[in-house]
Parts: sequence; structure tokens; C-alpha cells
Amino acid sequence: MMSSSTFASVPVAVITVKKCRTLSHVRQIHAHVIKTNLLTHPLSVAKLMNAFSESSNPNEAISLYAQLLNSCFQDLRVIQFSVPYVLKACANSLAFEEGKQILGFVYKTHLWFDPFVTNSVVRMCMEVGQVALARSVFDKMPVRDLISWNSLIKGYVRFGELEIAREVFDKMPHRDLVSCNAMIDGYGKHGMCELAEEVFKNMSQKDVVSFTSMISGFILDHRPGKGLSLFREMLSLGIRPDAPAIVNVLSAIADLGFVEEGKWIHSYISMNKIHHNSSFVGSALINMYAKCGQIENAYHVFRSISQRRNVGDWNSMLSGFALHGLGREAIKVFQDMEREDIKPDDITFLGLLSACNHGGLMEEGQFHFETMQLKYKIVPKIQHYGCIIDLLARAGRLEEALGIIHDMPLEPDLLIWKGILSASMTHNNFVTGQTAALQAIKLAPQDSSCYVLLSNIYAKAVMWDEVAKVRSVMKKRRVRKIPGCSSIFVDGKIHEFLVGKAMDVRYNQSAVSKLEEVVQKLKLEGYEPDLNQVLLDIEDHEKVNQVTLHSEKMALAFGLLNIPQGIPIQIVKNLRICCDCHTFMQLERLSRNIVSPNRSDINTSEDDGFGVISPRIKLRDGRCLAYIERGVSKDIAKYKIIIVHGFGSSKEMNFLAPQELIDELGIYILQYDRAGYGESDPNPKRSLKSEALDIEELADQLEIGQQFYVIGVSMGSYATWSCLKYLPHRLAGLALIAPVINYRWPSLPRSLIREDYRRRLIHWAMLLAKYCPRMLHWWVTQKWLPSTSVIEKNPAFFNKSDIDILKTIPGFPMLTKDSLREQVVFDSLRHDWRVAFGKWDFDPLNLSNPFPHNTSSVHIWHGYEDKVVPSQLQRYVSGKLPWINYHEVSDGGHLIVYYKGLCETILRSLLLGQENLAYRPKPPSLFALPPDDDKCFEP
Repeated sequence: MMSSSTFASVPVAVITVKKCRTLSHVRQIHAHVIKTNLLTHPLSVAKLMNAFSESSNPNEAISLYAQLLNSCFQDLRVIQFSVPYVLKACANSLAFEEGKQILGFVYKTHLWFDPFVTNSVVRMCMEVGQVALARSVFDKMPVRDLISWNSLIKGYVRFGELEIAREVFDKMPHRDLVSCNAMIDGYGKHGMCELAEEVFKNMSQKDVVSFTSMISGFILDHRPGKGLSLFREMLSLGIRPDAPAIVNVLSAIADLGFVEEGKWIHSYISMNKIHHNSSFVGSALINMYAKCGQIENAYHVFRSISQRRNVGDWNSMLSGFALHGLGREAIKVFQDMEREDIKPDDITFLGLLSACNHGGLMEEGQFHFETMQLKYKIVPKIQHYGCIIDLLARAGRLEEALGIIHDMPLEPDLLIWKGILSASMTHNNFVTGQTAALQAIKLAPQDSSCYVLLSNIYAKAVMWDEVAKVRSVMKKRRVRKIPGCSSIFVDGKIHEFLVGKAMDVRYNQSAVSKLEEVVQKLKLEGYEPDLNQVLLDIEDHEKVNQVTLHSEKMALAFGLLNIPQGIPIQIVKNLRICCDCHTFMQLERLSRNIVSPNRSDINTSEDDGFGVISPRIKLRDGRCLAYIERGVSKDIAKYKIIIVHGFGSSKEMNFLAPQELIDELGIYILQYDRAGYGESDPNPKRSLKSEALDIEELADQLEIGQQFYVIGVSMGSYATWSCLKYLPHRLAGLALIAPVINYRWPSLPRSLIREDYRRRLIHWAMLLAKYCPRMLHWWVTQKWLPSTSVIEKNPAFFNKSDIDILKTIPGFPMLTKDSLREQVVFDSLRHDWRVAFGKWDFDPLNLSNPFPHNTSSVHIWHGYEDKVVPSQLQRYVSGKLPWINYHEVSDGGHLIVYYKGLCETILRSLLLGQENLAYRPKPPSLFALPPDDDKCFEP
């Protein structure tokens, strides 16, 4: 019988086991349990057994179980508590014989009637590959619960027995999320996406795992667009994505080349600190940017995670450089990796060798191939041999490449032979090319590219009869050539093009006409179509038509017609771009920012560096402002609007104007990073007037016209008030959305602001920003800092509608602690704050109507429940300026700009004068002055 002191130490042992991090710690607790005679206490032993089963040596749990059988056989309570954990240990160590003996023991005792134990038996059998035994145990179980059914389904799914898994799934008396998610995951991973979709659609309740599994299924089924749509649906339902969901959707974006969507996800990750929860998110971001053609952004992400990089992040960066043919940069990153004592793996060297291959670095590639084996003892895989063979073959050293194929211990795969085949064609080695083609066809008789390459070799040798024979063989074997298809994302839709035509025939003529115009322009600059790219027995003029109408050129022409100047044109192709199209794109890049399908076998300049990717203008004082354009072309736009973002935001702020409305009204939208934000240079001399002058110079340099509309959001409103003061002659109209109010405006009555806690907060923040900036910087970057910033979704700043919105938008990336630790970011925000809430050189309440003849209008839109700026203050301001049209969202907070449908209402009101009575403030009597309105606040 255990003493009272023994019982007293039981909680200590249990708690200590929970905190164990290594096997040696668990062994110490084991020794303590034996020494204090706790081996007969069920809870202590169960916790100890579980710790052993999850350790690096689960066999110790099996040894402990054997010890229990010898010492505690009479006390079945101890055995009963331990059996599930020793079965877990058997599963983790693949100890089937021991597991089978435990099964025999369970079957002969009352434990057979305990579903917790029998479920563990089923899981153990599945883990060790005994699927039939697992089913036998399941069929004989006297008591089954939901976990029993789910364990069986997950086992069948794991081993690819999806038909049997579906039979079990259909027989389940009740299904839950676990069973449905297991089927979706299994179907998706085994190429049965339609069946996964069927299960998903029939689910009455879905969680983040359901969406993640379905998104993954779409990606594996080569339908990234569907995956991205489903991710948006998940956000709209208020389901917060976890790290696996983010990684999956970034993979979809990478495949589609939708970099703007990728930037949005990047902001979402930063705001929600998802990168802290997974080691794979950084790699996924690097991969997304690299595949979308923005290697500078990929490198920026790589540098920003310097404190928590893992080998996967280094590998992703190396692969990104390889994709862009930046061999020198890849070697430099690998050297940095070695200096930081990060041990490279086989994937590291695959990326490095691929970068050397695509960068044409022969000696460096051979050196690192040897280093991998001699220094790091990594045995080359077929992919590593493929890189070095391809490197030799591209350089024309085909004999050496064939020598490696002959000597290597692995059989050459399809990619190796296709590489030899392609190089043979480049270097006019007919014999080697023919041999490689036949080997490739032997390995993949249904791969059309092998036949096409062989046909091209014959065509290049002017052997048209052999070309005809190859095509005849393809016809007999029913091998279909994959047509080259290029796609471009415009106005929220994917537009696809084949050679000489659009998939949507409505765009055929306009795209062809625009392409002809571009070709004529480039010919004047020295461009000549490369007829060697057309390996057909046709006349030269027909060859010119063939090469001119390649799908990527058609997509480019469509982009030039429909994407405004300043916005990058992103083209994605299913096949590798040809040399002629590469040259064509490079020439047209001189006038437009084009991200074309990458051709990694063409060397890239080593002096490009890593810079800003958004278009920028240079101001008179030498600073640069970054901007993006959307909507219709400014040359044909009827309405031209400049949107001014708020505190901690950027030009990437999503102004939710429907594309249909933009097209219908002919709207051009210009969004820019204010000084010190995003990719714009900071302005140490920032002032009210400088904000207005930045807007004016931006409009003039981009030639958007003498008059334009301005929409200011939140703290961007002070720049908008400044436009009313200094640029009234340039305004076509103006709107302020949830504008902040400066409590130092002279005309504000004391009674409205005396007791407002916001005034005191701003006052103290201003003092700290002015006199103790270092202290303020230290304070806002502390981990223990209370939730006082907007980024923390503090209910003191946001109402319920706002908090719901914050679940679905990227938020304010500059206000994260990681961003604020950068001194330049902190200083820009501090200067912005001081100008917005410091002493102004004019009083907005004394401004005159810029449209005295009612040629246009000024509007304020505000939320009645706004906790950043009280609505009664906004009503007072609007009452003092009767020429302002005041609109109020009854249940709105500070983030009304993101409310569904409101941006459309704002635009219709500003541009067309259409009033929506739902936003008329109630009651209007609140505009009356307070009793002591004559006493205004003195700063």
C-alpha cells in the first residue's frame, strides 16, 4: 500500500513528465518513479509510457510495459491505463510482433470491451501495415465509436485503398469532420479530385482542415484557380486559415502567376503572424515570388526571416535563383549558408546545381557536384546527375555528358534524355539527338514532347519524310501534341491564348491588331522574327506569320490593350518560351513592365541587383513615390481618382470598387504610397502642404489631366484636407472616408473634446514622439506591450463589424512589431503622426466651398460606431461646413471602406450625385451646437 507521501508526489511526477523535452529527461523521471514506488500508480505510469512512446526511442515504452507485467499483473488498472500507449509505441517503432502479443492479451481480458483500447489496436495495425488484421479487429469489436470508424478510414486512405475506405465511410452511422476530411485528403492525394469535391460539397459543417485538404486537392489536380477561389470563400465565411492552408494557396498563386494575390496573402500573413506558427510559410512565400517572376521580392522575404531561417528557406531561395538563371547569386547564398553552419541537404545541392546549369557556370557546377559527395557525403540522386549532364550538354560537351550517363550507377530518366536531345538539336548533333529521342520515347511512349523534339531534329536536317513518319507514329499511338497556351489575369478573369487566337473568340481581332502594331514598332527598333524557330516545310512569309502569332505574344497584346500603364503585365505559359518570344518580350519591356514566362537557359545580367519593383516617379526634391494604376486607361477615362491611404497602410489597400462599375463609368484609379510608406522614399520635411504637392506632382508626371478626384481614407484625410486648402483648382470632387480629426483645430468646441480620452492619448503620444522618440520606439516593440495598436484588433478601437472585417483583410503590415523594429519605418510613422495631429497652419472649419457653383461636391463618410473618431465630432464638422455632404453608416466602425458594397455607393455618390437614403444621418438635430459652443479648445 502506498504511503501518503507517495500520493503527494504523484502530481509532481505527472506534471514533470509533461514538461520533458528529451529522452534523457524522461529516463530521469522513470528512475524517480521506480525509486519512489510509483510504478503501481496508473496515472504516473500512463504519462511516463506516453512520453516514451513519443520519444526518439519508443522501444523503451515496450520495455517498461514488460516490467509492468512482471510487477503489477494483479493490478489490471495499471495495465489498462498503459495498453493504449504501449500500442502507440509499437506503431511508432513498427514492432508488430510485440503489438500482436498485446492484442492477444487484450482479447483475453475485459480490455476487449474498452473502445479506447481496441481503437489503439486498430491504429497500431494500420501503422505497421497490417491492414487486413486491422479490419478483422474492427469487425469483431464488441463496442465501436466514431474514433473506431475514423481510424479504419484513415488507415485505408493512407494505403490508397480508397474504394474500401468509401465503403466504410458510407456505412458509418454518423460522420464527423475527421471522417469527411480524411476522405477529401485521400481523394485529393490520389488524383480523384471530383470525388473529393463531392464529399466536400455534401458536408454540413466545414473547418479549416476541410478547406485546406480541398485546396490541396485542386492544386494536385492542376486546378490552382479553383483552389484560390475556395480560399477566398473560406475567408468570406470567417474561417481563419492556418499555416498549411496558406502554404497551399501560395502554391496555387505560384502556379497561376497571380503576384498581386500573392502580395495580398503576404500582407495577411504578416498581420496575423502566421509565419510564427510554421517553418514552411517563409519557403512558400519565396517560392511564390520567384515563380511569379519577382525574384527581388523573393530575396526580400528571404532576408526578412534571417533570425528564423531553416534549411527549407535556403533551398527555396536557391531554387528561385535557379529558376531565373542567377547562378552567381545562388553560389553567394550557398556560401552564406555554409558560414552560418546550416547543413545543406540533397535538395540544397539540387537547387545550387540547377542554378549553375541555368547560369552556364560550368566549372562552378562541377566543383559543387564534387563538394556534395566529398565534403558533405551526399550520394547524388538522378536529379543531381541530370543537372550536371544538362550543364555539359548545353555547353556542347555531349561526349562528356554521355560518358557520365554511361558511368553513373543509376539508369538515366526521361528528363536526362530530353536534355541531351534538346542540346543535340542546338549543337546540330544529329546522331546523338536521334539516339536520345528514341531512348526518351522508349521511356515515355505517350509523352508528345519526345516526338516533337525528334521531329524538330529531322526538320532541322531537312528530312521531311522522317518528319512525316514521326507524325504518323504519333497518330497511330494516339499521342496528342500539347498546344502552347499562354494566360494573363485581367479584370479578375483568366484569359487564355493559343497560337494566333484567343480561347474567347471575342478578343481575337483586337489582340491580333494590337500585336501587328507592336511588331511594326519593334521592327523599326531592329527586331526581326527568328524563322529558325519554325521547323515546318513552308514558305518564309508563312513562317513569319507562325512565329509572330505565338501564344505569349497574343497574351502580351491583350495585356497592352487592357492593363493600364504602370501595372505590370504578368504572362504565364504552360511550355517553355522560345528564343524569338524571349527577345520580343525583352524589347517591349523597354516601354512596359512585363513579367513573361521565364527562359532560364538564357543568361541574365549580373548587375540587375534587388530593387523596387513597383513603378515610381522622381519628385523635384529627389524623392521617389511608388504607385499602382487600375481601371480603364487614363487616356480614355471619364473619371480619374487618386486614393490616399491611411496610417500604417499602403498603395496595396484594397479599395473594393466592382470591376463592372469601373468599366461602366470609365474610371481610372491611381493609388500611391505616401512618403515613407511602402516603396516610397521618406520625407523628413513632411508637412501638410508637402502632402498636397506630392499628389499634384504625381498627377502631373503621370499626365492624368488638370482636374482629378481625391478620396482620403482615415489618416490619409489630412492630405485630403490639405488638397482642399492648397489645390482647390485641381479638384474635380473629393471624399473623406472615416477621416481623423485633429483635436487642435481652433474651431472645435471645448465641450465636445474636453473629456474625450482619445485627446489625452494623442497628447501623450505627441509628447513622446517629439521629445522621447527612442523611448517610444522601445515601448511599441516590446513583446509584453498591451494591445494598444490597431494591428492587435483592440475592441477599444474597433466595433464588432470592424473585427469581423479584420479577419479577412491583410490589415496594416507597417504596424506589426517586426516592422516597427526597423528604424526607418518607425520614423516615417512618427513623422506622419506628428503632422496629422500637430499644429496646422490652417483651420479646416474655415475653408471655403471649392465648388461654389455646385459643379461638383465634397463628401464625408463615417461610421456611427466609429471608436477612433466619434461620430458626434464628425457631425459637428459637417454642420460647420454646410457644403459638405455627410453620410453615416449606422452600424459602421472605423473600417467602413472595407464594408461590402460601400465603395460602390461612395463612387456613385461622388461621381454621379446619386444619394443613398440608407446613409442619411439620424437625427439631424444632433448637428446643433452644444450649449458652450463659444468656448473652443485652445491647444
